[in-house]
Parts: sequence; C-alpha cells; structure tokens
Amino acid sequence: MKPRKILFWIHLAAGSVAGIVILIMSVTGVLLAFQKQITMWADRDLRPTPGATQVSMDVMLASVAAFNAGPPSSITLRADPTAPAEFSFGRERVLLVDVYSGRVLGEGSAGVRSFFRTAENWHRWLAASDEHRTTGRAVTGACNLAFLLLVVSGPFLWLPRTWSRQNV
Repeated sequence: MKPRKILFWIHLAAGSVAGIVILIMSVTGVLLAFQKQITMWADRDLRPTPGATQVSMDVMLASVAAFNAGPPSSITLRADPTAPAEFSFGRERVLLVDVYSGRVLGEGSAGVRSFFRTAENWHRWLAASDEHRTTGRAVTGACNLAFLLLVVSGPFLWLPRTWSRQNV
C-alpha cells in the first residue's frame, strides 16, 4: 500500500473517531465563550438604580451577612455603573447586591449557572463523574491530538499528485 493511501486511511479513521468529541468540544466552547454575556442577560432584572455614590464594601458585606450565613468565596465588582456586585458562595450560589444602596437584590439565575457548569463539564471531561474525570480528560486530549493530525495531514492529502496547470 502506498504511503499516501495509508495516510488517507489514518486521516479518515482519526476524523471519524475524534469527530464526535471535537464537535462536543466546539459547541460547548462556543457556549462557554458567551457565558458572561448570557448570564448578565439572564440577571438583567436584578440591576441597581444608579445613585450618586456607591456604598462601602463593609455595608454590602453586612447586607450579605444578614441574608446569608457564611462568608462569600469571591466578590466581583464591575466597572459598569448599572452592574450589581456579585457575592459568590462556591459555584452553586450567587447573590447580587446593589452597589448604591447595599441591599441584596436577589440570587443570580441558578438555572443558567447550572447549565454552564454542565456545559463546562462536557467540554472538559465529557461529563464524566468525579472518579472518571482523568479518563474523560485523557479522551479529550487524545481527540485534540487527533485533530492536530487531521490539520497537518489534510492539506497534504489535498495536494495534487502530479503538478500541472490543470490539476492546480
């Protein structure tokens, strides 16, 4: 069998096997690229009314402490004057706080955040459970390597076998 034919069959097999995983990673990657914008759109009803000055972090923390037992794991402040402060409690819960009054506006959309956690799990580990994540990561890594093989071998397979004006 000629080397070009062997390369063609390797290219076809790698594309067939890795194609499904690459498709999953592509779709979930596009979703994750717009996670911030989609989450902000879902939380659009929980926007503060801009005031003259913003309250201190101590006032916001006291308001959050009265609403929730336990300290937040992270705090996000945005430059946008109409954006609320986000107080996260792990990956499961987010409280949105009015930066002008210090009051808790409500919880961020849990459904949207759960959807993006699921999309990220599919993207990273093919939705494998905790004990099988190393296997999922190995599969996605192997499929990425197969994708590299496809990218490198594809142009070679498309080159004409004989160079003539008609073939080029």
